[in-house]
Amino acid sequence: MCSGRLKTPKVAIAYIDISGTAASARVDTDDLNGFGFADYFNLLKIEGKWTIVSKIFHTHYAEV
Repeated sequence: MCSGRLKTPKVAIAYIDISGTAASARVDTDDLNGFGFADYFNLLKIEGKWTIVSKIFHTHYAEV
């Protein structure tokens, strides 16, 4: 049964690794409707702006 109240997910930037014009980052989100996500982003600096070029993720049950 739903109480009608939404929980605020916990979000954290786990790491950012930059090497010249390439970078990777991991963002962890927990307790999003009972699930957690680890999102992995690859970025390139194109014409002075960081652009996400790919993303993969892992889903798991949120930690209690």
